[in-house]
Amino acid sequence: MDSKQLSRTLVRARDTGIVDRIVSGEIPPVRVHYELTPRGEDLARAIIPLALWSKNS
Repeated sequence: MDSKQLSRTLVRARDTGIVDRIVSGEIPPVRVHYELTPRGEDLARAIIPLALWSKNS
């Protein structure tokens, strides 16, 4: 995945409430990281077992 696609995916995940975008620092270089929201954690709990099952099948 290139950086442009990653950026679009993160924006979409933020817009749907799956991740929060956290910006730290006030002057450049600022740091940005993402973390799962409670909705994202619920989604991960549902998807991870499915992904593991498909990997092992």
